[in-house]
Amino acid sequence: MGKKDKLIAVARFNTELNRYLDTDYDAFIIFRSKGLLAHLIKRQHFQAAKYYDYLPDIITNPDYIGLNGSILEMVKCYKDNIFITIKLDVKKIGIM
Repeated sequence: MGKKDKLIAVARFNTELNRYLDTDYDAFIIFRSKGLLAHLIKRQHFQAAKYYDYLPDIITNPDYIGLNGSILEMVKCYKDNIFITIKLDVKKIGIM
């Protein structure tokens, strides 16, 4: 099983977020691992696991967003504040 077999497409990068990040990324697909939910439960991130199905909304419509090197940081405010990080493949999207 190759690396791609372990990944599931979740959302496309919302290019409107470029203005907040001072970037000019084209739309690209954001993936998650098939084992993400098991990882969250194993690490006892139960609050985050409740919002697992909300990943597409968090990624396309975050309330807060930042860029820390090659890591996108996003926060979405529901009943709980959910913080996610997305490691960017710098070779594929041409940053740094």
